[in-house]
Order: sequence, then structure tokens, then C-alpha cells
Amino acid sequence: MGSSRGVGVALAVVACVVSGCASESPEAQDREASTPTTDTATDAQVQDRWVSSGLDVHSELSATADSIVYAGVEDEQLQIVALDPASGAERWRRASDVSARIRGVGLEIYTDDDTAYFLTREPSDGSSMAVRSASAGGNSGSGGLSLTAVITASGETRWSTPLAGEANPNATGCGPSVCLVVETAAGEEVWRFDPQTGDVQGTAEVSLPGGPGHDAFLSGIDDEDISTFITASRGPVIIGQHSASGATLDWARPVDEVFGGEDVSPNGGWAGWPTDDGGWVIWLGSGKRPPGQPQAGDTFERGAVGGVTADGSPRWVRPDRHPCVFALAEVPVVCDGILTMTSNSTGSARPDMMEGIDPLTGATTWQLDLGGAVDEFDSSADVLRIDDVTLLITTAAGLQLVDLRSGATPGADADAVGWCQPDLNQDDAIAVRGDTEDYLRSAGSYPCRLGGESVDEPASFPVPDFAGVHSGEYSAWVVDGAVHAQRQP
Repeated sequence: MGSSRGVGVALAVVACVVSGCASESPEAQDREASTPTTDTATDAQVQDRWVSSGLDVHSELSATADSIVYAGVEDEQLQIVALDPASGAERWRRASDVSARIRGVGLEIYTDDDTAYFLTREPSDGSSMAVRSASAGGNSGSGGLSLTAVITASGETRWSTPLAGEANPNATGCGPSVCLVVETAAGEEVWRFDPQTGDVQGTAEVSLPGGPGHDAFLSGIDDEDISTFITASRGPVIIGQHSASGATLDWARPVDEVFGGEDVSPNGGWAGWPTDDGGWVIWLGSGKRPPGQPQAGDTFERGAVGGVTADGSPRWVRPDRHPCVFALAEVPVVCDGILTMTSNSTGSARPDMMEGIDPLTGATTWQLDLGGAVDEFDSSADVLRIDDVTLLITTAAGLQLVDLRSGATPGADADAVGWCQPDLNQDDAIAVRGDTEDYLRSAGSYPCRLGGESVDEPASFPVPDFAGVHSGEYSAWVVDGAVHAQRQP
């Protein structure tokens, strides 16, 4: 499946429409799993504010109660890093693995209160660990790939459980357990792990019937809970809902039934939002993709947005609409327009219209004429995000303060400090299968004024969840690949 986040597949929106999001399944391989270590932050000076000086950030930031966690890339090797939130000192670093990650989907390291969970591949660093047998189904692991739990304060491995195949590296929560999508001989399976012991509590085959497998994960009921989730297969396209952490297939419907014959596919991108009554709002990108490598000047349609009930029955379809990339939030907001390639790997999109929609009816609740003023793929000069649902947007008619729930309101403050999203056409080269592949970098959001001018610190603390994380008394965010953190007043 494509991603372990709901609207957190924002970055999948970007890269999928540019280069496609067909699933890739790297073969098992042995790589040296070096584990560079650094001095711990035990004696490091506590600071009110600091900027990291180690590896640039590749993934979204994560955090436990005692550490800030992220993935970086060193010599084309993926590394997981933990920082002391009070000083920025590096606690530990551990080699990780991209495994079956889709190149156009961002990476986020799953954490709970004191532990980080990520993929590792043997040979190990030789440290002592409890290796748990993947007893459910009798699997004994494949290619040395394991899901590993590391205590963030110390860097000690709590457990490392071998897997029966390649895996999506985006682990996530599922009720009280940790879940991971594993590719086995039987198809894609959701594995549930005991977070304390690493024991496999159960597995569930989740490839939708009638599809080819390697389904795209559209949304869970929560950003960190996939107890119930929806997926879409890739040609033929089937949309379905699983519950009980994948053990129960509640419904599965052909895409033509859900989208009324619109030519859509997760290979062109995807996103999903749960509705209050158990239904879903779903975006699938266009299924029309010319053969060969995209070239500058090529144009792509953006798909359609639709709504379904709790049993998958279609509610409504909005053709020629897609989620506004610069306004992805818990509230679905859509834009019109096409994507134009600016090179063989980067794109630009300037919608004319931005609309709020009623999740239950699909009706337009408010409308804003953008007039092509905002490039969805590089919006830092024209969009300032104030909080989770409030944006300052430059339109053809001038500056507008926009509440994503209710639309534009008067009173825009051109000097306000908020958050800018940098250019989303960024990636890092990572070694895989004896070669290198470019994987999407999660660029984060940085404190700024409208126009993209960076400012020293956010307007308020704690920083909003879309922009950063919180660990202990500190908030942290990313600027130009470096972690910035500040003690909360």
C-alpha cells in the first residue's frame, strides 16, 4: 500500500501526478547495515533554541517524549537519527531500508511515547537484541528484512522481528498494536505487532479481490490508526474498505461504480478523508498517462473527487477536481486545472478556482477565484498558512484570508507570520537493488511571511502539527533540511 497516512499523502499527490505512482517491489538484498554512533547528549548544554548540524532531513519529523526522530540520507544510505530535544545533540543513528517504498510517497517514522519503529536489514550492527520469530503463518523472514523497535532515549534495540517479504516502510498504529504492510507470496498483508515484545499478533491479506495487488492506501480513520482503512487497486481499479486491522473486507466496488465512469486510477495519485458518518471522500488521479518518460510541456489531467457512504455506495462525483496541494488539511478543499511538466521530473499547476465541498453531498460550500496566481507545486511566494485551517492566499484579485471551512473573509494582514511550503519537487538518491533511485523528500514547512521570506521563529508555540513536532518542552520544524527547535514559553 502506498502510505500509512490519510491526508498525509499530500506528497503522494505531488510526485504521483508528476511521475506516476505505480507500486515498486524491490527484491530482497543484503546491504551493509552500518550504524554510526555519536556521543549522547547526556552532558550537552541545554539550549532555549538550536539548529541541527548533522544529516539533512529526508522524512517527515517524528517525536517521542524524549527525542526528535527523522530519516536522513548519507552516501545514498537511509539513516534514522534521534536528537536530544533540549540540545540538538545526536543521540544515535541507525541504518534503515526503503524496501517496497513507492518513490513518489513521503516517509514518516512511526513513534510512540518512547520508541521508534522502522525497517532494518541484516547484517546487523552486532548489538544485542531480542529477535522475535514471525510465528504467525510460520514465516521466517526474507532477505534479512525486519521491523525494528528502538528505544529513543538510549538507542537500544527493544526487538527486531523478521519479515516474510519486502514491506512498506511507513509503519503505523492500529489500535494498541503497531501495523506494517508486508509483501508476501500470498499477496499484501497487514501484520500486527505487540509494541512491547515484537510478537506478531496476526496477519491479514489485504489485496483487493479482482485487482493486481500492490494497492494504494487512500486513508485510515486517523493519521495514526489503520484499524479501518480504504485502498484502491491498480488496473483494474477496485476501491474497498478493510476493518479489524485488515482482517475484514467490508466492501469492494469497481471504480466505475464509485466514480461514475470517470477514468481515474491511483497511478495518478490519491488521497482520502473519513466523514463523520463512516463514509469517505476520495480523490484518484487521472488514469490517462501517455507512454514513456514525461517531457517538458506535457500536460496531465488531475482526476476526480468523489464521496461514498459507510458501505461504499456512491454519493457524488466532482469531475475535473483534485485536492488543492497547497491546502491539504483535515478539511477537503478542491481545485481545478491541469498539470504542466516543466522538466521530465518536475511540474507546475496554476488552478483558476478553489472550492470548499460538503463531504456528504459534494456541493460547493464556498468558492475563491485564484486566477492562476498560485503554483501548487511551489506556493511559498503566494500562500501563507496561519494554522490548520487558515491560509493567506494571493489571488488575481488581491490578498485573501481563507478559512478552509467557510471560505474567504476580509481582514488579510500582509505582514502576518505563518508557514510556507517550499518547492515540493525535491528528492534524494538512495541505494536500492544495487543501483540508486530518487525518493521524494519531505520538505516540511518553515516560519515565514507572505512571499517566502523566512523568519527566525514561529508566531506562536507550540507549532501546529502540520508544521512540526513536539518533544518534552520543545517544538521542532525543518528549514532547508535542518531541524530547528525552540523551548515553548
